[in-house]
Amino acid sequence: MGVAIAQQLSRLRRVARRGVRRIVVAAVGPIEPPIDMNRYLTGKYVPLERPTAPEVVVLSGRPDDPVGSDGLPVPPQGLWLGYARTADEYIVGGRHDVETMLRLLRSAGASMDEFVRVLDVGCGAGRMLRAFPDVGRRELWGVDISAPHIEWCERHLTPPMHFATTTTLPHLPFEDAKFDLIWCGSVFTHISELATAWLLELRRVVRPRGWIYVTVHTKRSIELLEGRYADDALSGGFAHSITGIPATRQFQSSRSLELIIGSDPDSQVFYDADGIAERWSRLLDVASVTEEAHDYQAAIVLQKR
Repeated sequence: MGVAIAQQLSRLRRVARRGVRRIVVAAVGPIEPPIDMNRYLTGKYVPLERPTAPEVVVLSGRPDDPVGSDGLPVPPQGLWLGYARTADEYIVGGRHDVETMLRLLRSAGASMDEFVRVLDVGCGAGRMLRAFPDVGRRELWGVDISAPHIEWCERHLTPPMHFATTTTLPHLPFEDAKFDLIWCGSVFTHISELATAWLLELRRVVRPRGWIYVTVHTKRSIELLEGRYADDALSGGFAHSITGIPATRQFQSSRSLELIIGSDPDSQVFYDADGIAERWSRLLDVASVTEEAHDYQAAIVLQKR
């Protein structure tokens, strides 16, 4: 007997014990897979499923993973999310992206002294978080919908950092106005249905005059993916959807959001830079928009009013 049928019968028996005299259970045909078997919907309710590849299975205790040039353990390659080909490249790339982010924040008027409580949304295995300066004197948090990434971080980078697994629903397990800085590196590139709701959630947990740093795909990203970053487009699985389609055609009907490839949480979402800045300026102050800040992605620096 299928689990779903057994649960249904159990509920009916409980109803019967409360006084229903007669229950007729009709013949049940093939049952559709439950919602938690659909990986695109599952992430909205529970963390994405744990991979079975041996390289990402973490045993109890604190395994002796190789130590990187920054003195911290390096995650297995299966957790690198395609950001590097070698361990050194993984560490250097994270450091470069943090330096770029901090440079753009300083240009917008922010000071490093402000950043006592920091949150990396979509942290993966902590690639950027581990590169944030003066880790010991700050409260650094990372969250991600991927349970295997967070499990590795909790076993290898805690302390001094803190981590939590989240879902794709716009909810963060923190009180209002907790953080001085929140960043989302290559996260809104994969949110099509709930982007505004997620931005509102980021606004909730950042303090007044606090900072938010978000990277997005733009029209310029399409040009770069057709040229300099063609290999990344191929490995990302969406080159066939953009190659040969001029960006002007893709964006001719909207100055905000025009091109969505795939479904959450594996979608690839492309914006018009001016359009998304204009829309988000209704919710936060837009300090700057910088193309090619995060490889082929643009960086948007925002401040809570």
